[in-house]
Amino acid sequence: MQKIIQNKIVRYIFSGGISSVSVFVLLYVLVHTLHIWYLFSSVIAFCFGIVVSFCLHKFVTFNERTKTKIFIQFLIFFLHNLAMLGVNTLLMFVFVEVCKFWYLGAQIGITVLTSFVNFLVFKKVIFHTKTKKKT
Repeated sequence: MQKIIQNKIVRYIFSGGISSVSVFVLLYVLVHTLHIWYLFSSVIAFCFGIVVSFCLHKFVTFNERTKTKIFIQFLIFFLHNLAMLGVNTLLMFVFVEVCKFWYLGAQIGITVLTSFVNFLVFKKVIFHTKTKKKT
């Protein structure tokens, strides 16, 4: 059981890292190569990142192969990510403007904190598969 949890955490970090890198790369390309306004580019990259993240977490992190409920899973995943974007923005404001933390340090701390919350929500709510009880 311990090894399964460790492997899932490694896959979670890997999937999250890949999706984060894909967002940063797309954002950079949209702004610096295609000269698209940075705020619009940020929205495009954020939405792209949600799709990449969903696919990686569903199929790689949690090895969840069912496709019958994929739409509802994606909808919950998308809404959860929008809520977490709000939480991230609020915490950034509090830590930087009120507490006077360095913005990058604040973002790193917030990312670590929200990663734990996300993992639990993904595991227990979004990609939770019912296991049959052995009798």
